[in-house]
Amino acid sequence: MRKNIYDILRTAEIDLRREYDRLYKQFYNEPINTSCKSYRSIADLIAYKFVLLDKQLIGRCISVEDFNDSHDFYFIENPLEIDIELLISFAEYILTFCLGLIFSHILTIDELKQLPKNVISCMEDLGYQRIRKENCIIFVEKNPAAIAAAEIIESELSYSILEYNHHRLKGQLTKKRTILKHMADNIEPKRKELKSINEKFTSKLFWLLNKFIRHDISENEQIKKMTDDKLESVYDDIYQMWLLAILLLDNAERSKRIDDLIEYINK
Repeated sequence: MRKNIYDILRTAEIDLRREYDRLYKQFYNEPINTSCKSYRSIADLIAYKFVLLDKQLIGRCISVEDFNDSHDFYFIENPLEIDIELLISFAEYILTFCLGLIFSHILTIDELKQLPKNVISCMEDLGYQRIRKENCIIFVEKNPAAIAAAEIIESELSYSILEYNHHRLKGQLTKKRTILKHMADNIEPKRKELKSINEKFTSKLFWLLNKFIRHDISENEQIKKMTDDKLESVYDDIYQMWLLAILLLDNAERSKRIDDLIEYINK
């Protein structure tokens, strides 16, 4: 069976605690000098300048404490347990606020020094890539097929394609099904073209989309008997098949261009 990122991390040489401690120290404990004033840390500067940050980021929150409580963020020094989910959440939190400081013209990239680079480097070593929507940063598992498909289709859906791999969506069946519904709508107009490329594959993909995504699954007695884990596994298979379908369509266009080129050269 193919290993996923969590299986790989169990035997990886990266020390999650050491990485967390490094980021914690840089974010909460290292002094920072701006052009106007010195602060105890970047976290201290964020607390002091919080109300000046972009409203798309902070919403109606009136302080960092309010923001953390509203979104259930809780990062402490030397937690008893550190897993990949905690490290990713902390990395997203740090990088999003660093981006907020820059966009609000409170700090420059140079004044932030090494912290954003360390966050990105750490996540990349763990097999994650960053994606941005408006002023927020999330890290998702690197998936070459998802990256390739996201580069092909329109930008609005491309974010959702990458977001599907976010660790917070694990077990979130409603959210995953919503994303898959948008993906199904996107590929429906290309059904005939896809069928001409691979009829059997196309038949299976659209059968799954109709049974599990477009129709009310509560109306099917066999699907109703499936556990959430089994249902999520089916959703993930549909996701991977959709990615393959997009790449097949893209390759068909490429093959046509190559065929035309060969015919032209061989005249």
